[in-house]
Amino acid sequence: MLPIIAKKHGVTNRDFLRCLKLDGMISAALDKPVLDIIATDNKFSVNDPEYDAKNCTYKGSECSMGDYIKQKFGEQEYNMLKELI
Repeated sequence: MLPIIAKKHGVTNRDFLRCLKLDGMISAALDKPVLDIIATDNKFSVNDPEYDAKNCTYKGSECSMGDYIKQKFGEQEYNMLKELI
């Protein structure tokens, strides 16, 4: 299902896609992919030393995960993220 949503939004960045973690139980209950926000946020933080999910900062400045996605990856990835929430 993620490949279909990625294609819909024109998202091809594998680094971005690899960080997305789905909530299996909620996804199954709703019969659609739903993002595990905390696991995804933590994965971005592990993969990018400039992003600190715990303190909500990117390159030393206050930053939400959504703002981080826009800055690091772009608007298409941000729109895909919003669809999964």
